[in-house]
Amino acid sequence: MTTRTSRLVARAPRSFAWWVLATAMLTTVATIPGQTVGVSVFLDYILADLGASRSTVSLLYTVGTLVASFALPFVGRRIDRHGPRVAVGVIAGLFAVACVWMAGVQSLWMLAVGFILIRGLGQGSLSLVSLHVVNLWFVKRRGLAVGMTGLGMAIATVGPD
Repeated sequence: MTTRTSRLVARAPRSFAWWVLATAMLTTVATIPGQTVGVSVFLDYILADLGASRSTVSLLYTVGTLVASFALPFVGRRIDRHGPRVAVGVIAGLFAVACVWMAGVQSLWMLAVGFILIRGLGQGSLSLVSLHVVNLWFVKRRGLAVGMTGLGMAIATVGPD
């Protein structure tokens, strides 16, 4: 098996893997709108706008998470087939559309679809491709790299309080 290296990687002054890690950390942080910490900020507004109970919205969120999780094995196969560079662009674009969808939610069925989309694309797929690319680029220091990716997410979700 031959390894292909781009001109950018060949000219990089330091190991390109650390740039990949920084990018993976940023894309992991970009998953926040699909994470519970991102959704919870808007929960009271969702409840007020839709006139729904907290338990109904929580049920829709749980169902959305479960339904979205079933798509992840197929997403993983697509990432393997097309590569993480293409996959991250497509997933991030679709996730942006899902966030716009959530901004226009006017009914419970739209909220359910929105939860499926943001959980599947943000929390699921974007996280998957971010960790996948870290695992591709790191062998000797893989544990450190994955840990740093998680640390970046932890730092990003800490509030000012």
